[in-house]
Amino acid sequence: MPSWPSLCLAILLPLAATAQISTPEPPPAPLQPLAPPSALFPPGPPPDGQPPAINRCGALPTQMEATACADRAYRDADAALNAAYRAAMATAERLGTTNGVAATTMLRDAQRAWIPFRDAACAAEAQLGAGGTIMGQLTLECLARLTLARTDDLRLFAAGL
Repeated sequence: MPSWPSLCLAILLPLAATAQISTPEPPPAPLQPLAPPSALFPPGPPPDGQPPAINRCGALPTQMEATACADRAYRDADAALNAAYRAAMATAERLGTTNGVAATTMLRDAQRAWIPFRDAACAAEAQLGAGGTIMGQLTLECLARLTLARTDDLRLFAAGL
């Protein structure tokens, strides 16, 4: 008659041979802090022929000054957008209509749809600074960045791609 330990081994050894041993996964690496948006745009004038960077103000001593700089950058970007939109509309007028819809109507509708997208995207991005005085600066820097990107799109359209 087999002994109790040998009986246990006879039962458990085949089970152990087929069992998969799993090692616990290491904990995820801690998230690295993000650089502030203003760190993405170095101070100084842009290279010739390049659009201005969103924040060329450099390090400013107060949040109020940084927000004012971001506001100026957004206003400059908005002025460039308006000029590009006028040029794109002139191109759209020359294109006429397709399937009964004027190119100017399509462009206008696209622009009207883009504005709430931009505003919602920047409101969400500004939540990175929720509750802090930097929230306004984040909003304005995002508005300037997305406005400059849209300006590039409109310039391409105006040039006929």
